[in-house]
Amino acid sequence: MATTRIVVTELPPDTITPEPWQVVWSNQLGEHTHVHHSKKAAQRHVRGLLGSLAVGVSRDEALTINRLET
Repeated sequence: MATTRIVVTELPPDTITPEPWQVVWSNQLGEHTHVHHSKKAAQRHVRGLLGSLAVGVSRDEALTINRLET
């Protein structure tokens, strides 16, 4: 599936997940969401999604990263 949009959001930590990150991506099948328990896992997921970008879509156009304010 060719990916057209990826939004990565750092979520506030909780007692179960100290470093949660949400990855939302769009492709021909619609919009999908997955929450990862670590930044490293989210990075691996995003790397894979960037490898499946639709023809004509650049990394800069597709990827948005939202970090928590510190």
